[in-house]
Amino acid sequence: MKESEWVEIGVGITLIGIEQELQGAFGVLGLLGFLLLTIGLRAVNTTLAYAGALVLIMLTVQA
Repeated sequence: MKESEWVEIGVGITLIGIEQELQGAFGVLGLLGFLLLTIGLRAVNTTLAYAGALVLIMLTVQA
């Protein structure tokens, strides 16, 4: 396997772990916020990224 493939696998595993922690701490809305943020950053769509960040900030402030 190439080094870039190992990096992608590592990033994928890390993202799955973060998603599980967010879902445990903040429930489905935390997972939704994280997914919006991730999709927005990967697609270079600032609207989705801001919406995801806003959801996560609101959940954090509420807790």
